[in-house]
Amino acid sequence: MSRAFADTTFPEEFRGSVTVNGAPAPVGARIIAKINGVERGNFTITEAGNYGGTGTFGERLAVAGNEADVGQTITFWINGTQAAQTAVYEPGESRELDLSVSHAYSHPLSASNNWIASALDYLRDAQAASGSIHSLGTSAWAVMAIAAAGEDPADWQVDGNSIIDYLEDNVNSLGDIATDWARAVLAIAAAGEDPWDFGGVDHVAKLKTYHDGEQFGFSTTLNDDFWSILALISVSEAPGSAYITSSVAFIKEEQNADHGWSYAVGGDSDVDNTAAAVMALLAAGESADSEVITNALAYLKAQQQSDGGFLSQGAANAAADAWAIGAIKASGQDPTGSDWTKNGHNPVGH
Repeated sequence: MSRAFADTTFPEEFRGSVTVNGAPAPVGARIIAKINGVERGNFTITEAGNYGGTGTFGERLAVAGNEADVGQTITFWINGTQAAQTAVYEPGESRELDLSVSHAYSHPLSASNNWIASALDYLRDAQAASGSIHSLGTSAWAVMAIAAAGEDPADWQVDGNSIIDYLEDNVNSLGDIATDWARAVLAIAAAGEDPWDFGGVDHVAKLKTYHDGEQFGFSTTLNDDFWSILALISVSEAPGSAYITSSVAFIKEEQNADHGWSYAVGGDSDVDNTAAAVMALLAAGESADSEVITNALAYLKAQQQSDGGFLSQGAANAAADAWAIGAIKASGQDPTGSDWTKNGHNPVGH
């Protein structure tokens, strides 16, 4: 008992600002304090850009070491990246220390990352008794996200109804448009289900009915071609099949003069659809070094904002960031690398 008492010290408390790549660290970022490589305290940010309260009884980052740690260096880690600042362990002290890291994001994020875990929690909270998450379309996107995080969507159940059950029970609610069926194929494939027999319907054959010999869906739109290519490639359609090659040619023909694409033929280019086009073309076998891809990536780079993110319809939008990140990654580039960093900010951090 006396030995345990001798090894115990009062914690040292810290509070202050915390920035990542010059921007306030987001809610959910995790700070870990270590002494000699051993975790001695942690704090999850609840207010963007700050950790620890200023009030007398405010919660702070408490670093609790033992007698042997007194006078040793404390290092601070933000989401796995070491901060530039350190401190000396002085038990019982309370101090303000502003923390900063120049790079705390890598891609892809691990499934255990705080942001991924928080996003999954949000989706779980949104799941209804039917197994759905908001709507049929949103449920399909959610299935892709759940699967990408390494979880089985069939295990996501409320009152015994899984999100897969919901998709299967509502096959007849899909619209008579190529994008609905392409999205469904992507979700079914991501979940490891059978798209040739899901809810009693051959989704792959149904999607192919929207091909008119030259392109998918409406001749005045392009997003149905992007998604249809991605969907068919996801279920191992040969890149050399007529469904793919003809749609690829159609997409290339409709690339705008600024080297981007819109969802509609002749429409103004935007980040989301340009990124989708890039991913579709690459999935179909287009070389990342081809002129059409390098020009499209140059368009995306020109749209990147000073905070590292991308705009969608004139406003900062995480969805636009996600589409751009997907295109950058598909092209073999690093979305956190120097080529996609502006003023210390990249799209993953944004």
